[in-house]
Amino acid sequence: MRYSPRHVLLPIAALGVLSGCGGDTTSPPAVVRAADHLVFAVAPSDTAESGAALARQPVIQVVDAAGQAFASAGVAIAVTVDGGATVTGAAAVTTDASGRATFAGLGVAGLAGARTLAFAATALAPLSHPIAIVAGAATHLTLSAGDAQAATVGSALPVAPSVLVTDAVGNPRAGVTVTFAIAAGGGSEATASAISGASGMAVGGTWTLGTVAGANTLTATAPGAPPVTLHAIGTAGPAAAVVIIRGDGQSAPVGQAVPVDPAVQVRDQYGNVTAGTAQFAVTAGGGAVAPSGTDAAGSQSARWSLGALGTNTLTATSGSASVTFTATGTPIVSQFQITLSVITPLTASQAAAFDAARTRWSRAVVGDLPDTPVNVSAGQCFATQPAVNQMVDDILIFVEVDSIDGPGKVLGQAGPCFLRPGAGLPVVGVMEFDVADLDQIEASGELTDVITHEMAHVLGFGTLWAARSLVTGLGSADPFFTGAAAQQEFVAVGGTVTYVGTPVPVENLGGAGTAGVHWREAVMTNELMTGYVSGTPNPLSVVTIGSLRDLGYVVDLSAADSYSLLGGLRGGAVAPRGPVRAIVESPLASPILVLDGRGRPVSQRPR
Repeated sequence: MRYSPRHVLLPIAALGVLSGCGGDTTSPPAVVRAADHLVFAVAPSDTAESGAALARQPVIQVVDAAGQAFASAGVAIAVTVDGGATVTGAAAVTTDASGRATFAGLGVAGLAGARTLAFAATALAPLSHPIAIVAGAATHLTLSAGDAQAATVGSALPVAPSVLVTDAVGNPRAGVTVTFAIAAGGGSEATASAISGASGMAVGGTWTLGTVAGANTLTATAPGAPPVTLHAIGTAGPAAAVVIIRGDGQSAPVGQAVPVDPAVQVRDQYGNVTAGTAQFAVTAGGGAVAPSGTDAAGSQSARWSLGALGTNTLTATSGSASVTFTATGTPIVSQFQITLSVITPLTASQAAAFDAARTRWSRAVVGDLPDTPVNVSAGQCFATQPAVNQMVDDILIFVEVDSIDGPGKVLGQAGPCFLRPGAGLPVVGVMEFDVADLDQIEASGELTDVITHEMAHVLGFGTLWAARSLVTGLGSADPFFTGAAAQQEFVAVGGTVTYVGTPVPVENLGGAGTAGVHWREAVMTNELMTGYVSGTPNPLSVVTIGSLRDLGYVVDLSAADSYSLLGGLRGGAVAPRGPVRAIVESPLASPILVLDGRGRPVSQRPR
């Protein structure tokens, strides 16, 4: 009988296979293979640049316990790294049909140093590989030194600019070229580029600021990294010049401020405004100056009041630098109104002389007085005085030329009739002349001076001194005027050099109408307001205008004529001029009346 061989079918384990000889029941039992661990088919790089893909990407093979390749598809292999570093790129890969896992783009990022890569799959023994992380590509620049400095414009900063070059996680990068360039403010940088050292530091050269005060900036750039900016402030240098900003070449009435306050800037050698202070001083023309402030642009200004007709100068100085302003002093525009009311007809030359006198006094007395009502009946001041019922601005003067006593005797009479309430200055006055004397005076060429002289008495010169307590020693050998303004101007014209007595000397000779109401002829000689005349000129001096200020008027001293008591002196007095003749004046007989607010007489004062 014949038997055929038997064949036995064995199942294949899930992670292994059987091996042996067919149906030979005498063969060894089948061996079961299983996936056991991971090995490198291709080992990863030993060095990793932080943040970049490994130069050599790993390939992982699944093997059995004997280390033989094991075909096991779909096994997930994950990668980790220790030491606080992170895996970048493909962090997990699945095996193919042959049991291989091929990585692409795998990298690590972290601080430089030794690390370990770990590859692991479920139920398989893990695989590790030592790797050294080195700095990655330059992605950051950080300011290190030289930022937020300040120095004088045009000078070098004390600290050179420097920046730290690092990768994305802060590893210092050596060998990176950093470019330094001026971005704003001008100036220069001594080193255009620098290479970072082992510490990642790149140090520039000397940074010299521009010449314009204010912000200066410098940029540092490197390949692959955003630029960074260093800042510095340029401050103005020492004062080198004083520059006029505004206010030169103006004009203003004497005694008044120019319309625009003169202003300067103190600047350094490059034209930057400095913190230096300008000192303002009047250098010609008199006047006064006072600082008026500094604006946001650094312009320093001053309030300048002119002191003289014509050229006035003001100098602004800072250190050794200075600049000069020039202004023109013009006559003050008078607000003082003199109205003439002519009772008897005048000749053309007489009318012209009265008009010239009115103009002259309107230049010397400039301040406006309140308009005043006058309501008085006729004849209260002089015989032919008409009734007055009107508002007066500032003084009304009646003028009468008639026969009095023939030539060479009494010239006439002049003075205030009515005083305004309050200040007590004249509001109505009178000038009466003997026609015979006026003809004689006109023939000598003295007509305008004499009429100007008499108009001063109407304003109160001499006629109101006693009532205002402005004269002392009346009736003595040495009466004198006590008003402070006139005394000051008497000193200014040299009076205390020529005269040893108390200023201002008042006439002590000539009797009533001359003594006590004029300047002393022996001292003041040809001044307009002595009691004597001798041809021309008869200058109207600052002493006389000053005396009107003492009475209460607002005056312009620049309207005075040139007058000095210096020179040609003998024993402290000026020799009398000659021949001279007295201006014979008779006082008005009526008292001076004081008006109330309605313009009616309420009281009287003796003359």
